Amino acid sequence: MTNEKAIVERLKMAGIPASLSGYEYLKVAISKVLENPALIHSVTTELYPISAKERNTTSTRLERAIRHAIEVGFERGNHEYLQKLFGYSASAMKGKATNSEFIATVAEDIRLNEKVS
Repeated sequence: MTNEKAIVERLKMAGIPASLSGYEYLKVAISKVLENPALIHSVTTELYPISAKERNTTSTRLERAIRHAIEVGFERGNHEYLQKLFGYSASAMKGKATNSEFIATVAEDIRLNEKVS
């Protein structure tokens, strides 16, 4: 399975609508983390600017759109899948994962369960 197909599958399972700009931004960010896992340690200083440049937007807009997409997913998504991914983390108890938690967890799920190409 290609990285993009694996990412799209997981975003759909998380309940993130493809109509949201955050959906596209998440695809880019997760793909970048799969290519370079160290980016997850510098989300605001490296990952967001790199992803924003690729999508011709600002880091601020990208961050906000991703946050909104994750919020929508946690409100309307497949709660069993989200529970499987995030368990009872402190952030999940507040209602949703943070942007970096979501990106890192989805990337790790793909890395562990797919042949990453």
